[in-house]
Amino acid sequence: VAAVEKFKFPACECIDPETNKWSNHMRCRPKTLIIKKVIYSDEEADRRDQEDGVYIEAFKKVEKKVRSHLAKRRGVKESKLEGKERKARLKVDIENTRAQIEVFRSQLGEAKLAFEEVTKRKADFDAGKPFPFHRLADPDEALELVMAGQRRLEAAEQQLKGAEDRLAALRKRRKMSPEEAVLEAHADLVQKYCHETYLTLLERHRREAFRARARRPWDGPDGEEFELWKEFYDPENDSFAPDYWWELSATDPMKKKMLDTKKFNWEGCDNMRQFASYIYTFYLEVIKPEQGGNAELLSLEDEEKSDGGGVGGRG
Repeated sequence: VAAVEKFKFPACECIDPETNKWSNHMRCRPKTLIIKKVIYSDEEADRRDQEDGVYIEAFKKVEKKVRSHLAKRRGVKESKLEGKERKARLKVDIENTRAQIEVFRSQLGEAKLAFEEVTKRKADFDAGKPFPFHRLADPDEALELVMAGQRRLEAAEQQLKGAEDRLAALRKRRKMSPEEAVLEAHADLVQKYCHETYLTLLERHRREAFRARARRPWDGPDGEEFELWKEFYDPENDSFAPDYWWELSATDPMKKKMLDTKKFNWEGCDNMRQFASYIYTFYLEVIKPEQGGNAELLSLEDEEKSDGGGVGGRG
């Protein structure tokens, strides 16, 4: 708790592992492990399982319709164009990331020099040198100064490492063939529309729980995201109008018209982190491999027969 709320313990109880003696920290803030735990009722556990099942079934339908579109003439043309654009963007992204790395290296160097300076000032203070040598008033100020320098140094190191990792990933992607770039684009498009579907269904489930005055302890850490959602939800001005397009079948002429106006695009796919969710990761890494990849999806030929052509082009 002290590590989070930043108050002193009455006395330092830390042991120096090298000397096996008391550390006697001036301001003792030992690392603290906080375990959050919420107990689910049987009904809540069942409800979460059912909700996850709804997402999984919806993902199957979304993927089926998106891939049906991608297999059509217009979808193939759009996929090839997106693949070429991705290859071109990679070159720009690599150049920009290299420039970032140079800036971050400079910032890291500055952070190292600053940390060395404050460390020396504290050492001078601890050694009892006159005030002009360290300009520190008391032990607390000396400790805070060193801790702030350490935080700055660690942040600069993490920033540089993140950029270097991005550059390595970009260089790896640069080696993709045109065919691999198209496959990546397909996977991203499926994930994007699965995520939009997930958000639509999540909103529906939250409203149902609100009306039933039920908890959702899995919705964020200990249900925190659901509690935050409730603070902004106004049931008297609820204009939620979900579009369950993935449920539509083209056998009905009116529904086919709705499907044909559904437009797919890769907007936002340059940042796939915004389309990430625990349930899609589960679908991708557990459900699909268990079912032999796309074995559960209708073949495109079956899709054409059952849905009368699936999702149409972009207008």
